[in-house]
Amino acid sequence: MKLALVTVQFGLSYGIANRAGQVTRQEAREMLQLAAAHGINTLDTAIACGESETCLRIGNSRHNPHPYNTP
Repeated sequence: MKLALVTVQFGLSYGIANRAGQVTRQEAREMLQLAAAHGINTLDTAIACGESETCLRIGNSRHNPHPYNTP
């Protein structure tokens, strides 16, 4: 089985059941670290996801590298 982390809430307050809104950069960083620790190395993102691609740079910096693929 292959899993991907969907990152739309890294950039938008998205989802009909989403009561918390857009995640903070720190929450996004923690999610990326947890995903990497469990072998999840594929991210689902798009330019239409607001600031998600900008936010993802925090996980791919030289200080916090993760080997992610984007479909």
